[in-house]
Amino acid sequence: MAGQQTKNLFWLGVILLLSIAVLCIVAVMVFFLWNTAPAGTPETTPSSPPAVEWATATPSSGSPEGGPPSRQFIAQEPIQGYADCTRFGVRGLVQTANGQPAAGVEVMVSARQTGEQVGQSRTGPDGRYDIELEGQPRDHDLLVQLFVDHRPASEPVLAKIFVDCQNGFQIYQINWKETVPGK
Repeated sequence: MAGQQTKNLFWLGVILLLSIAVLCIVAVMVFFLWNTAPAGTPETTPSSPPAVEWATATPSSGSPEGGPPSRQFIAQEPIQGYADCTRFGVRGLVQTANGQPAAGVEVMVSARQTGEQVGQSRTGPDGRYDIELEGQPRDHDLLVQLFVDHRPASEPVLAKIFVDCQNGFQIYQINWKETVPGK
């Protein structure tokens, strides 16, 4: 009888240890599922406060002759940052002084440290642009600036790109409005 009771206690202990192990595995799985986005599904959560700093670069005189550029734009607040685990880039809307879409404005993205151009686009007829950066940016401090007729038409805006989509932004929405009506 004592042998049977010892056997029962042994198997009860084994079952108890296996149950604890299974519970630990389930807890770890729940933790990882809770803290990671599903594969292939971009996580796009708008930020509340603006997450972009104004660049400290000095404004350009614009034209080679030293005169002001024909058109001037300013970034509108709030500048939105979005987490997206699948891509890096900037997008936005460029408008004329009277609120109409500004088509054909060139948007340049360059690395703040090196000045290397990492992306560019022109606004479409609807005034929108969307620049997706290839791969992972080497420089995480990017400058975004508008150009008209190959001349600077805005101050550069600093966008801080984070590789970790859980703790920072990969996409910035920067909208611009003209301050001096085009000629």
